[in-house]
Amino acid sequence: MSRTPSPPWRSIAAAIGQLLFRLGARDRIDFLSFLNAYIILGLVFYAAGMVAWIYALSKEQMVTVCLAATIMQLYGGRRRAQPDATL
Repeated sequence: MSRTPSPPWRSIAAAIGQLLFRLGARDRIDFLSFLNAYIILGLVFYAAGMVAWIYALSKEQMVTVCLAATIMQLYGGRRRAQPDATL
């Protein structure tokens, strides 16, 4: 079995991208105001997550990568819903 980037890094990059998108979109009205450092940095983090995802898919079976990503998303959602929960 080969060594691939773990799905948490993809998820972390996507989460950081979402937070930066939120900061960049706050109180914006016209189209050009959306072209700011937060949005651009958010796109960079999303791109990093996408590259990690594609690399993981190229090295492992899809079922393995998707299962790991699903478990991380479920665990993360459970942690948000119940901060004191343990898996």
